[in-house]
Amino acid sequence: MRVATAVEAVRPPAGSTLAGGGRVEADEVVTAVGVRPAIGWLEGSGVRLDNGVAVDAGLRTFPARCLRAAGDCAAFESRRFGRRMRVEQLGRGPAPARG
Repeated sequence: MRVATAVEAVRPPAGSTLAGGGRVEADEVVTAVGVRPAIGWLEGSGVRLDNGVAVDAGLRTFPARCLRAAGDCAAFESRRFGRRMRVEQLGRGPAPARG
């Protein structure tokens, strides 16, 4: 496992070429890029922003209860951790929106 390492190129099935030189042979490559949700366009709209788009348990926004947010931008209040947080993983967005 390599962390905080820039990759110059991924060449399946041979692996990756690192930006600083060197090569990592691999059958599979997993990349996490640390992207933040693009919510700047909501500033000044009245929708509450707090580490993303603040939502309740039903993914409804504040104070506009008729709007919903899902996916990486939805920041919910976690009872377990006692703070507002986002779930940042692929495939999470569509599932809550169905219910």
